[in-house]
Amino acid sequence: MLGVAAALALAVTGCTTVIPHNGSFVDNNVRPQKVGESKISWTLCFRTSGDAGINAAMKDGNITKVHHVQMEHFVFPLFYQSITTKVYGE
Repeated sequence: MLGVAAALALAVTGCTTVIPHNGSFVDNNVRPQKVGESKISWTLCFRTSGDAGINAAMKDGNITKVHHVQMEHFVFPLFYQSITTKVYGE
């Protein structure tokens, strides 16, 4: 019975991850010519791979000036989740 309660609690609350960032990256005077992407994923609430940080996405796209940032969160409850960060800029 305790296992069912724990599974239910996990299903209701899910796994939570905070990726800190601030608005100092964004400059709307920059043209969004390039795209860089970074991704992190979890299986059963354990991180399996990746880095979804803005700096990692900037490095991937060889971007030095950011126009905007887009974050996508995919969740398959109780099993898998991922966060993908896309950075657009020059």
